[in-house]
Amino acid sequence: MKKILLILLTAFLAVSCGCSQKEVTEIDYSDTYVENQDFQYNFCDKDTSRFIIQKCDDGYYFKFDSFLYFVDEKNMSVNPLCNKSDCLHDKETTVIKQTECTAYLSESILNSDFFYYNDHIYSFNDESYVEEESNEWIILNSIYKTDADGTNKEKVFTIDKEIKTWFIHRNIIYYTCAENNLVIGYDLSSNKAETVLDLDSFGLFNTTLDNMLAYGNNLYFGISGFESEEEFNKMVAGEDISPYEFYYVLNIIDNTSYEISSSLSGSIIVFEGFENDCFLYSEADYDNKNSPKTLYSVKNKAVKTQLDFKYENLFERYYSDNRFIYVKKAETIDDLENNIFEVYDKNNKQVAKIDFPDGFANNFYLGDNNYLFYFEGTNKGERLYYLSKENLAKGDTNLNLLFESKNT
Repeated sequence: MKKILLILLTAFLAVSCGCSQKEVTEIDYSDTYVENQDFQYNFCDKDTSRFIIQKCDDGYYFKFDSFLYFVDEKNMSVNPLCNKSDCLHDKETTVIKQTECTAYLSESILNSDFFYYNDHIYSFNDESYVEEESNEWIILNSIYKTDADGTNKEKVFTIDKEIKTWFIHRNIIYYTCAENNLVIGYDLSSNKAETVLDLDSFGLFNTTLDNMLAYGNNLYFGISGFESEEEFNKMVAGEDISPYEFYYVLNIIDNTSYEISSSLSGSIIVFEGFENDCFLYSEADYDNKNSPKTLYSVKNKAVKTQLDFKYENLFERYYSDNRFIYVKKAETIDDLENNIFEVYDKNNKQVAKIDFPDGFANNFYLGDNNYLFYFEGTNKGERLYYLSKENLAKGDTNLNLLFESKNT
């Protein structure tokens, strides 16, 4: 009888922990978003580029502290991604016990992102250590892969460099390192890495990669830099000099590329999302503080189209998914802390107004066709909320608490 109960319990844990397996063996190179193989841009916070949620076939994964949880989309129930019947998961009182939990990922503060790709979970782990004899700090950063239920963990690769940012798109892990200006692509089929982009090739001084995205068959790199060291030093000395900012778009099929930039003085290019397979961005003349931003759409190698949308203020942010347009209202930079969003349908008719919890450290995630998500971080703990888009269409902006983690 005990054996039967154990088998039943194991079976229950298997189906309640993680998504079903539907592994893709061939990449679909359609120039649009493809589920289960593409960078999940709608689950990335635009302002912080932070990932804490990933969509899978029948639910979601999210990471709080060092643990990974699975959300069943049918009832939005939450369970740690662990199938061990005797494990207390995030309630374990010792570090050793916590690390033995299947749901445990990593304690890394600098790089806490994880990604769901091709029915596997990919995570980062900092394995750096101090060498005893030389007392030298040895840097080792690794990417790991597990099955959708958190089991069968295996190392993908390890490098002796500090990984700054990374994501997965169409069978390639793209990452940057702290010690150089290179973007590297690691092919999951051939297990080989090669340089995708060298920031020094643009001939700018103090070149910085501000953002890295992917959609369809294109990679999008937000880049900034100064025309010369002299110009940079003038900026450091206090002169009103802004870096040159642009997006570099690289096609992964034929390696053709183009730049998206602004001709406005003192302008920056702000990524606003993807819509109708186009790259959306705004630009504004920051030398003229009273001038609102302009929203543009780009497709087919920099054919720019001005969209019929009017910003009221310089600091407003634009978000768009398949159902709604969301505008984060702000007259000044301080107003961004208020997190008030006006919601419009695709005919630009306002359907709701969402007053999210206040805070600069909070994150807004567009999510999928069913739910949007909102992360709230305070000195007392963290909360993750969700909001039904079916309810939102009716004007219902009630937030549901999905998970809460309290600081001790």
